[in-house]
Amino acid sequence: MKGAIEIILDKSSHILTDNGVKALDNSKKEILNSAREFASKGLRVLAIAYRELEDKPRKISSEQIEKDLIFIGFVAMIDPPRKEVCNAVKLAKKAAIKVIMITGDQKETAVYIAKEVGIMSGGDLAITGDDLSKMSDEELIQ
Repeated sequence: MKGAIEIILDKSSHILTDNGVKALDNSKKEILNSAREFASKGLRVLAIAYRELEDKPRKISSEQIEKDLIFIGFVAMIDPPRKEVCNAVKLAKKAAIKVIMITGDQKETAVYIAKEVGIMSGGDLAITGDDLSKMSDEELIQ
């Protein structure tokens, strides 16, 4: 399985190490901190885990399969914005268009990229989907 680091770690109970598979418990915070450090430099972080199954299940569902995973690690990669994005943002702002960015990236990666292309500056706010779902209508309007 591959995906966002928080989701993969939540579904993982073990980690693959040089010495074999061990319980993940004490490593999660350290792994998240490392991933966030990469993300804060504009890198996309993709976590990878697996699960061995004794037998092929008759019915396959994500609830059955995506649990008790063995965390392998994560990959941090650069995916720079296209060159024309900065100009498009400048033109939109000049035309009094409020530019926002919605992405599936980690918050830290999104903030870095938004600043790089001129979408975000100063006291601008970055929120996650989780934050958004908890907001009242009034908070969302503000």
